[in-house]
Amino acid sequence: MIVYSETVVWSPPAELAAIAPYQLVLVEQPEGPRLMGRAQSGERLEIGDTVTLCADENGVNIFRKMK
Repeated sequence: MIVYSETVVWSPPAELAAIAPYQLVLVEQPEGPRLMGRAQSGERLEIGDTVTLCADENGVNIFRKMK
């Protein structure tokens, strides 16, 4: 899976304020569909990075860079 787009959220809704700033990513799968999610805490992803789905936190996909 490849990072297609990304952005950093600096002003989150109140229920996510404790984890701000956080990065949202749009990831393209080899099969075609794209998935939305967050970068793993402490990790900064860039467009074109190869990533893997590493967790699901309350229905939110969490991605990390492939090593």
